Amino acid sequence: MKPPIARVYGIRVRWACLLVIAAGCGASFDGPPAVDVGTGVDQFVALHDGDPVPIIHGIQGGYHVWGSVRAHNLAPSDVKLRFTLTRVADGAAITLRTDTVDLDDSEHLGSAVFLPDPDAVRGQACRLHLDVTDSTGRAASSEHLITPE
Repeated sequence: MKPPIARVYGIRVRWACLLVIAAGCGASFDGPPAVDVGTGVDQFVALHDGDPVPIIHGIQGGYHVWGSVRAHNLAPSDVKLRFTLTRVADGAAITLRTDTVDLDDSEHLGSAVFLPDPDAVRGQACRLHLDVTDSTGRAASSEHLITPE
C-alpha cells in the first residue's frame, strides 16, 4: 500500500526546508567577530584616540558626526548598529543612533550620529562607542575617544 500523497509531499517539503535552513547556516568565520568604529561617508576613515572629527551641519539644519564601521567575521546582512556618543568630562550621554544595515565589503559608511547641541561637545573629549550584532547573533564592539570640531 502506498502512503497518502499528502504525507509523501509533506516529507519532501520538510526535507527541502531543512536543506534551505542548513544552507543558510553554512557561513564560516575564521575567528571571533570584531569591529572598528570609524568615520567617513565616502570611505572608511580609521580613528585613533584623540582624533578630531568634523561636526557636519546637515542640509536639514541639524548637526552630526559621521559614524562608519569596518567588520570582520560577521554575517553581512541585517547587521544591527548602535552608536553612542558620551562626553568624557561628566559622562553625559549626548546621543544614540541605531541602524540596521547590510555590510558592503565588510564596511558600512556614513551613519549620521546626530548632535542635538553641537556646542555641548565642540572641542571636548567624547567617547564614540559602537555595538554591532549580526543576523546570526554574533556581536562585537569598539570605541574611540574623539574631539568633535
